Amino acid sequence: MKIPVLIEPIGNDRFRARGVSLGLEAEGHTSEEALERVQEQLRSRLSQGGQLAFVETESREQTGPAEHPLAKFAGCMSDEPLYEDWQAAVAEYRASCDREGA
Repeated sequence: MKIPVLIEPIGNDRFRARGVSLGLEAEGHTSEEALERVQEQLRSRLSQGGQLAFVETESREQTGPAEHPLAKFAGCMSDEPLYEDWQAAVAEYRASCDREGA
């Protein structure tokens, strides 16, 4: 996947690179007008020395599905003495909510 990156000179031989959100925003009476205004902003920034580049990133297909951030904790409580009692209490509470329509 490629994401856009705007590279701009910021003085003193330094540059700023901004990815994904380029800080360009405009409104218009039509989508075409709003897009034209954003293009004008981009042209202006590019005329001042900015550059637009695309950075190659790995897509999910290349890296595989991401692991859920809490997956490493799955099953960590199974050895706790009160775990079964807690599971039963949760099941009982859910059943009572279903009966009451909550």
